[in-house]
Amino acid sequence: MIAAREKAMIEKDIDTVMSQFSDDATWINSQGYYFEGKQNVLEFHSMLAGNNLLGYLYQAGEPRIRLIDSSNAIVYYSWKMFWYQKGDPSDITKKEIGLMTLTAQKRQGNWHWIAVTNQYTPDFYEEINPVTIDGH
Repeated sequence: MIAAREKAMIEKDIDTVMSQFSDDATWINSQGYYFEGKQNVLEFHSMLAGNNLLGYLYQAGEPRIRLIDSSNAIVYYSWKMFWYQKGDPSDITKKEIGLMTLTAQKRQGNWHWIAVTNQYTPDFYEEINPVTIDGH
Protein backbone atom coordinates (compact mmCIF):
# COMPACT_ATOMS: atom_id res chain seq x y z
CA MET A 1 0.00 0.00 0.00
CA ILE A 2 2.86 2.38 0.76
CA ALA A 3 4.53 1.82 -2.62
CA ALA A 4 1.20 2.48 -4.37
CA ARG A 5 0.68 5.60 -2.24
CA GLU A 6 4.19 6.88 -3.00
CA LYS A 7 3.72 6.35 -6.75
CA ALA A 8 0.29 8.01 -6.67
CA MET A 9 1.60 11.00 -4.69
CA ILE A 10 4.46 11.47 -7.16
CA GLU A 11 2.04 11.29 -10.09
CA LYS A 12 -0.56 13.41 -8.26
CA ASP A 13 -3.04 10.56 -8.81
CA ILE A 14 -5.42 11.49 -6.02
CA ASP A 15 -8.00 8.85 -7.04
CA THR A 16 -5.47 6.10 -6.30
CA VAL A 17 -4.35 7.82 -3.09
CA MET A 18 -7.95 8.00 -1.89
CA SER A 19 -8.86 4.45 -2.91
CA GLN A 20 -6.85 3.27 0.11
CA PHE A 21 -8.92 5.20 2.67
CA SER A 22 -12.07 4.04 4.44
CA ASP A 23 -15.12 6.31 4.31
CA ASP A 24 -14.72 7.05 8.03
CA ALA A 25 -10.98 7.77 7.83
CA THR A 26 -9.34 10.43 9.98
CA TRP A 27 -6.16 12.33 9.18
CA ILE A 28 -3.99 14.57 11.36
CA ASN A 29 -1.55 16.46 9.17
CA SER A 30 1.97 17.50 10.15
CA GLN A 31 0.70 20.87 11.42
CA GLY A 32 -1.78 19.12 13.74
CA TYR A 33 -5.00 19.81 11.81
CA TYR A 34 -7.60 17.06 12.20
CA PHE A 35 -9.60 15.98 9.14
CA GLU A 36 -12.58 13.67 9.63
CA GLY A 37 -14.12 11.56 6.89
CA LYS A 38 -12.90 10.56 3.47
CA GLN A 39 -14.26 13.70 1.80
CA ASN A 40 -12.19 15.98 4.04
CA VAL A 41 -9.09 13.82 3.57
CA LEU A 42 -9.72 14.06 -0.20
CA GLU A 43 -9.93 17.85 -0.04
CA PHE A 44 -6.62 17.98 1.84
CA HIS A 45 -4.83 15.78 -0.72
CA SER A 46 -6.43 17.68 -3.61
CA MET A 47 -5.08 20.92 -2.16
CA LEU A 48 -1.55 19.45 -2.15
CA ALA A 49 -1.74 18.15 -5.72
CA GLY A 50 -3.63 21.14 -7.10
CA ASN A 51 -1.29 23.92 -5.98
CA ASN A 52 -1.05 26.38 -8.90
CA LEU A 53 2.29 27.88 -7.86
CA LEU A 54 4.25 25.01 -6.35
CA GLY A 55 5.10 21.49 -7.40
CA TYR A 56 6.61 18.86 -5.14
CA LEU A 57 9.02 15.96 -5.04
CA TYR A 58 7.82 13.10 -2.81
CA GLN A 59 9.61 10.10 -1.38
CA ALA A 60 8.58 7.41 1.12
CA GLY A 61 10.96 5.32 3.18
CA GLU A 62 10.66 1.60 3.79
CA PRO A 63 7.51 0.92 5.85
CA ARG A 64 7.62 -0.81 9.23
CA ILE A 65 4.48 -2.88 9.75
CA ARG A 66 3.11 -4.01 13.10
CA LEU A 67 0.40 -6.60 12.56
CA ILE A 68 -2.05 -6.43 15.48
CA ASP A 69 -4.22 -9.30 14.27
CA SER A 70 -5.48 -10.64 10.94
CA SER A 71 -7.59 -7.51 10.34
CA ASN A 72 -5.65 -4.67 11.98
CA ALA A 73 -2.18 -3.23 11.52
CA ILE A 74 -0.15 -0.13 12.29
CA VAL A 75 2.24 1.09 9.61
CA TYR A 76 5.06 3.59 10.05
CA TYR A 77 7.12 5.23 7.33
CA SER A 78 9.32 8.23 6.84
CA TRP A 79 8.46 10.67 4.05
CA LYS A 80 9.79 13.82 2.50
CA MET A 81 8.09 16.39 0.37
CA PHE A 82 10.23 19.10 -1.21
CA TRP A 83 8.24 21.99 -2.66
CA TYR A 84 9.54 23.93 -5.66
CA GLN A 85 8.43 26.73 -7.98
CA LYS A 86 6.47 25.11 -10.81
CA GLY A 87 8.62 24.70 -13.87
CA ASP A 88 11.90 24.60 -11.93
CA PRO A 89 12.31 21.52 -9.68
CA SER A 90 15.80 22.73 -8.72
CA ASP A 91 14.28 25.82 -7.01
CA ILE A 92 13.33 24.16 -3.69
CA THR A 93 11.37 26.63 -1.57
CA LYS A 94 10.39 24.38 1.35
CA LYS A 95 11.57 21.02 2.67
CA GLU A 96 9.16 18.95 4.73
CA ILE A 97 10.31 15.70 6.34
CA GLY A 98 8.24 13.55 8.63
CA LEU A 99 7.03 10.26 9.99
CA MET A 100 3.59 8.92 9.18
CA THR A 101 1.69 6.52 11.44
CA LEU A 102 -1.18 4.78 9.66
CA THR A 103 -3.75 2.45 11.15
CA ALA A 104 -4.97 -0.08 8.61
CA GLN A 105 -8.00 -2.30 8.87
CA LYS A 106 -9.14 -5.14 6.66
CA ARG A 107 -12.79 -4.69 5.73
CA GLN A 108 -14.62 -7.06 3.40
CA GLY A 109 -11.30 -8.57 2.36
CA ASN A 110 -9.54 -5.28 1.54
CA TRP A 111 -7.10 -3.21 3.58
CA HIS A 112 -7.95 0.47 4.16
CA TRP A 113 -6.34 3.33 6.04
CA ILE A 114 -8.72 4.25 8.87
CA ALA A 115 -6.56 6.71 10.84
CA VAL A 116 -3.38 8.60 9.96
CA THR A 117 -1.17 10.82 12.08
CA ASN A 118 1.67 12.78 10.56
CA GLN A 119 4.51 14.54 12.32
CA TYR A 120 7.59 16.45 11.29
CA THR A 121 10.99 14.90 12.00
CA PRO A 122 14.47 16.41 11.63
CA ASP A 123 15.69 13.62 9.34
CA PHE A 124 14.46 11.25 6.63
CA TYR A 125 14.83 7.59 7.54
CA GLU A 126 15.16 4.99 4.79
CA GLU A 127 14.02 2.47 7.42
CA ILE A 128 12.23 2.84 10.75
CA ASN A 129 14.28 1.08 13.42
CA PRO A 130 13.64 0.94 17.17
CA VAL A 131 15.93 2.99 19.37
CA THR A 132 16.82 2.85 23.06
CA ILE A 133 17.89 5.53 25.49
CA ASP A 134 21.43 4.61 26.52
CA GLY A 135 22.12 4.45 30.23
CA HIS A 136 18.47 4.24 31.34
